[in-house]
Amino acid sequence: MRPRRDIPVTRRPAHGAGLHARIFALLWFSLLFWACGYLALVTISGHTYFRSIAFGLASIFALWLILGALFSDGEPIPAPDWYLWCALAAWAGWSVASLGWSLHPAYTKAELGTEIGWGMATAAIFYVAARSAASFRTLTVAAVACAGFLSALAVTAAITTGTFDPEHALVRSHGGAGAFSTYLVLCMPLLPLLIAPKPVGFGSGPWPLAIGVGVFALLLVGARLTENRMIWVALASGLTQAGRYLPRPRRASASCMRCPCAGSPGRRGGSRRRFIEASRSHLR
Repeated sequence: MRPRRDIPVTRRPAHGAGLHARIFALLWFSLLFWACGYLALVTISGHTYFRSIAFGLASIFALWLILGALFSDGEPIPAPDWYLWCALAAWAGWSVASLGWSLHPAYTKAELGTEIGWGMATAAIFYVAARSAASFRTLTVAAVACAGFLSALAVTAAITTGTFDPEHALVRSHGGAGAFSTYLVLCMPLLPLLIAPKPVGFGSGPWPLAIGVGVFALLLVGARLTENRMIWVALASGLTQAGRYLPRPRRASASCMRCPCAGSPGRRGGSRRRFIEASRSHLR
């Protein structure tokens, strides 16, 4: 019996390639898990032991992925853009310039290496971890969830105590009113990203919108409890910059109403439907 030559033969991928892909997927998940854990521990807990463990494991997985992208067939990791390098250089330069007005120059000089080194390593961890849309959304949710949890703790403390003093009530779990205000300023602009169109956010559905509005109200109450007046200026600036990521579905509807295909009723309905579908696919 002669073999059939017209039957296409599909070859399965090699077992080694599939195993290699699963290993790198596990590395990405491990890096994202420990990066979120480190973010939560830094924000909420003051235990440096567990925080150092999370930071060390996240650093190991990030370095493994970087080396795999450079010397193996792992997923490529592009170099940061120039504006990210400029931001890091400006931050490091400002830290070095603080020696000029420090009250304890010897202590500041000794801490510069630790602050800049740990800061650069942390930036590298989260840069490598946020290489996909799903991981970016996960990190955004983790940061906003920590801010909501701290705000809920502040509201509970204000309700249960007769006299609420932010300088004393926000010390143990929040790191002080100043540190809590800074974290709220950093997390508040992330809220529009949660309801931004995919792949940046989860879309403007009813559940993401309701959760975003609820968390926004909770963070506003937490910001009020800090009694920091400058927080409102910083929040307005941050939300103004992040507002451009908000979805704008009404523009598509308005453009549809101005569509020149408003001839007969039958053609007008089909043209509008096709125009709306094209606009929605463009937003995705």
